[in-house]
Amino acid sequence: VVNDHPEQRLIIKESKAGICVPFDESAFAEAINYLLNNPTEAAEMGLRGRKYIKEHKSYEQIADLLEATLMRVSKN
Repeated sequence: VVNDHPEQRLIIKESKAGICVPFDESAFAEAINYLLNNPTEAAEMGLRGRKYIKEHKSYEQIADLLEATLMRVSKN
């Protein structure tokens, strides 16, 4: 469960690994309760999340992106 922050919203949209809610404690609690009451769906989201992070947000991925950006900037 994440709050409606641009980066978090994008990750949830791309990964289908969670629920994005407004920055409101009631909405956050409702989403948590939903997941607690739907453990199969929660487990599937967890698996998708691990896969997404490994493929897109691992240190190796971030390092490669940083290197490519620095190489591009240094050529300008």
